[in-house]
This record gives sequence, C-alpha cells and structure tokens, in this order.
Amino acid sequence: IYFYQRRVPIKLAPILKKKVFSQSLNTSDIKEARRKRDLLDKEFEELLERTHEGKFRYLLDHFSQLGREDRDIQAEAIFDDLWDKYPHLGHPEGKDLPTPTETEEAEYEAMRVAKGGEVPEKYRLTLLETKRMNAEYHKLPYKTKNSHDMAVKLFLRYLGKPNIAIDRIRRREVKHFIKWLEDENGDAKGTIQKRIHHLSSLFQYAQDEEPHLEDKANPFQKHGIKTKNHVQHYLPWDIDELRKVIPFLKNDTDKLAVYIAWYTGARQDEIFTLREQDVYKDKETDVFVMAVKPWDMEQGKNIGSRRLIPVHKELKPLLKDFKGFRIEAHTYSKRFTRAKKKVVGDNPRMVYHSIRHNVADTWLRNNIPEAISSRIAGHSRKGETMTYGYYAGDLDLKQGEEVVNLIPRL
Repeated sequence: IYFYQRRVPIKLAPILKKKVFSQSLNTSDIKEARRKRDLLDKEFEELLERTHEGKFRYLLDHFSQLGREDRDIQAEAIFDDLWDKYPHLGHPEGKDLPTPTETEEAEYEAMRVAKGGEVPEKYRLTLLETKRMNAEYHKLPYKTKNSHDMAVKLFLRYLGKPNIAIDRIRRREVKHFIKWLEDENGDAKGTIQKRIHHLSSLFQYAQDEEPHLEDKANPFQKHGIKTKNHVQHYLPWDIDELRKVIPFLKNDTDKLAVYIAWYTGARQDEIFTLREQDVYKDKETDVFVMAVKPWDMEQGKNIGSRRLIPVHKELKPLLKDFKGFRIEAHTYSKRFTRAKKKVVGDNPRMVYHSIRHNVADTWLRNNIPEAISSRIAGHSRKGETMTYGYYAGDLDLKQGEEVVNLIPRL
C-alpha cells in the first residue's frame, strides 16, 4: 500500500497545525497512487495560493462547511483555549501582557462569523478572495477564469501590492491603471476594455457579498475606453513567408510548435498543454493521434475528455522524441512574435493563431464537410460549443486521418 507524506509549507503550518502531512493512498497500484498523489499535490498548491488571501477567509470556509454539531464542538475548544491562554484580554491592566497571534485571532473571528456573527472590518473581502469566490460560485470556464486571473494580476502589479481590500480600491487608481496598461504594458484598447470589464464583474460580485458595498459606486465602470468599431480578423499565412519565420526560432521545440499548429489547426493554448502521453497509437485503428486538452477545459481532466486529432504523416517523425513543452503559451507567443517581425514586420493580423486559418482554408478548398473539420479543429458550430471525445470507432479516425493529410507539407 502506497503512502503520501510531505513537509507542510511554513505558510500553511499555522493553519493546518502540523509540520508533516501523511496519508495512506489505499492502493497498491502505482498508477492509481500517482494519480492520488497528484491530486493531493494540487490541493497543497491551491492552499498555498490562498495564503495571499490571509488565514481568515480560508478558516471561515473550513468552519462554514462543518456540520452544526462539529462546528459547535470546535468553537467551544477554540474559545476555551483562547480564554485559558489570555484570561487578561479586555482587562484595563492587561494591555502590556501577551495578545493572541495573527492565526489565533483569525481562527477566533472566522469561527464567530461561521456561527452567524458579522465580518470585522479588518477581514473584509479582498480582491484575490473575490476572484476565487466568484469563479467557484459561477463555475467559470477555464478561459474566463484565466482572463480574470490576468486582470487581477496586472492590477496588483500596478499597485505594487500582493492584495488589496475591495473597499479600498479607488476610481483614481483605476484611471491611472488604464493609462499604465496602454503606455507601459502595451495593451490595445480592446484588451484594456476587457480587463476592466473583468475587474468590474468582480466588484459587482463583492457588492452582493458585502452589505457595506451595496451602495458604493463601482470604480471600474464608466471610464469611456474607446475601441475601434470594427474587428480586424487574422489572415492566413503565405506558406513561403511562414517557412522563412521558422529558422528565426532558436530551438527545435519552438520550431515544433509551428509544425504542430500547421498540421493540426489546434489553438496555441491547446498545443502547449500537450504531454508526452498525449501522443500515441490508437489500439483499435492503428492511427497515431494527439489527445488535445480543449482550451476551455480545466487542467486534470482524463484523456477521454480530450479531442483526438489524427497525426499528419509529415508530423509523425517530428514527434518521435516529444516530451511536452517546458514553457507556457504566453511565453512562446513573445518568441514567435520576435521571429515573425523579421519576416512580415509588425502586422497584427499575421500571428501564431493565423496558422489555424491556413488549416481551415485547406479543408474549405477541398470541400470537407464542416461537421468533420469542426471535429478535428475544435470549432463550435451553429452557436453551440461542441462536446469533446469526438472519435469513436474505426471509420471516424481513419476518415479524420485522410482529412488531416490533405494539409500540404510545410
């Protein structure tokens, strides 16, 4: 039977009240043990991320989820322990004696609020807490959650703070933040508008949670950000120009990302979540496939939830030693942009995503039915988001392989 054990990070030790965490995984299967290990690791990562929110909100969530009887038992223990340690609290002559630690105070107040008390001013909602709670409440898709994360990250970076109380955000700060996004961060007006919209929606959520915010004006609204009236769509690449871009990419994996996009039509975010085990031969059909994690799907879903793309005959040898990508999509985007500028200049309509349009054009010229091309490329049809795990049986994968092989050699 496999066992999970790890040292508790210093930031979590006061909350979990232990220095070492250990737990039986209740399995002798190494694959199942690794799966359970990864889930526990992810829980620790999420807890570490939440340490930026402070201990109060984590403890409040924990106490609120307890049954009434268990909560009453823990409350009695917490209150009694605090009284035993600090019997002088509130006494006029006890002001120079020891006071509760930050963790003890947060624990006491969290339990008091969980039992129906008001949230103290000191522990009112922060921006990071609001972001997490909003995502959990609305069950936001992966892409929207990512956009909220980036908007909050940039706002806190501008402020130079790890976090901020929602009711401390001032309209003047937002106005200067918008200017910073344009001048320092280089964002387009449309991108800035989206970031401010995401932050505005978080403030609206906080207004529903905190009574004292109900009548407060939303500092992220009515900034009059003017954007262009029309959207410039991406253009497909001229194949000769794209061939010239590839040599300007410094290493083989950066070049491989171009070939994968060209021969699959997958999105950038989908490509950069590929793992070694996502490229394999289907046992029933003998077709090599790539199991792509759709861009709007959370991490950690099983392989059956992924979209299967047959591997192009020209791509197979390039994937022979594939071990996955070690950089994130946004980092690679900067590398590709530097390389493409040397060929097509600053043209905003010629980007990495443009390669996807080349694939769609190829299938359109070959009169491939939209039902088939959409399955491979992961397009939505008739306004509905398509489900994943498309291919089942010999005919579909074999047919998909023929369609993919229509893409010309790069």
